[in-house]
Amino acid sequence: SERRRPRPWFGLEDGEEDSFSFPTSGSSDLPIRQYKEHICQLIQDNKIVLIQGETGCGKTTQVPQYILEAAFRAKSEPRRAIRIVVTQPRRIA
Repeated sequence: SERRRPRPWFGLEDGEEDSFSFPTSGSSDLPIRQYKEHICQLIQDNKIVLIQGETGCGKTTQVPQYILEAAFRAKSEPRRAIRIVVTQPRRIA
């Protein structure tokens, strides 16, 4: 059998049914939660977004989930590649 090329975007093929649901975690009390919509809008409007916050605020655990949820909801918009990079803590100068 011929190997399929990987898709360069997150989403469904035209006509595919969506049967996936994102599990919700009990971390809605993390400080980053209050900025969820703002973060998603910044990511939609910019190619690169840097997020700085206190240790334990949810940057590493919650923001990637917000990105995937937003990409999944944006099925009707043109597809674009989703790349999530989480780095080790470093000082932002």
